[in-house]
Amino acid sequence: MWETPKQSIGFCGDGFWGIPDASVDFCEEKYIESYWVGEYYNTLSSLMYICVGIPFLFTKIKNIAWCIIGIGVGSILLHGTLRCYGQWVDEIFMILTVFKTLKYIRPYTSNIFLVISIYLYCNFSNLYFVFLIIFGILKMYFLYIIFKSNKIWLKVYISFFTMAFICWTLDQVACSFVQPFQLHAWWHLFTSISILCGMMELLNHK
Repeated sequence: MWETPKQSIGFCGDGFWGIPDASVDFCEEKYIESYWVGEYYNTLSSLMYICVGIPFLFTKIKNIAWCIIGIGVGSILLHGTLRCYGQWVDEIFMILTVFKTLKYIRPYTSNIFLVISIYLYCNFSNLYFVFLIIFGILKMYFLYIIFKSNKIWLKVYISFFTMAFICWTLDQVACSFVQPFQLHAWWHLFTSISILCGMMELLNHK
């Protein structure tokens, strides 16, 4: 069952897409810059994922690139509408991206992990912490694999992802103090840079 639609932090009446019903809320004030865009800066910064994915569409990692573009589209839908269907697109493509990357690095990775992950997500997508657990497990396994490498791209990847995680955490737990800084938009920027570094390293992976 879905959560009852809720008033988000800083929500100023009905915007173009109606009352937000995503199961996660972000710190940016709602429908301030535009009547048609729920979170203007978070939506605009989501374009970074699409920009990162496009250059790799004609390479051997094109399947991963399409997933990254999917993240961008989903993130635009989520932050632009604040609706659950945007959240589904965003989070499913996040899970797919990590799994496709693991599959590329470790071809023997069983598809059953993806099936279980999607099944759990579809049944508990109204509970944001379930997505965090699924994505976190996949991400930690991925980081465990790449941490064993001394490649410069991967060091930069980890550095930017760490900065991104700090921004995401502060946006969630300290909104009243950091709201003017649009830290979730910085999460988009830093994770886009980390993804770009990861994609460059994957091109060299045999």
